[in-house]
Amino acid sequence: MRDFAYIYCEECKRKDLLQVTKTDREYAKSNGGLFKRVMDHGDHSLEVYIDGYGVTRRFRIHER
Repeated sequence: MRDFAYIYCEECKRKDLLQVTKTDREYAKSNGGLFKRVMDHGDHSLEVYIDGYGVTRRFRIHER
């Protein structure tokens, strides 16, 4: 298990590091294996789904 998840945004090519807490892992276990974070990237936002091991499984870009 990793304590951080590496996030890459295909829209703006930005790379982020997101901390994965014990609470995130517990939530992922009880909720189908994933937890969600929404990150503000200025003119768009990035919705990221991460598993309990800190691996990005899917993402969605939302334009404003």
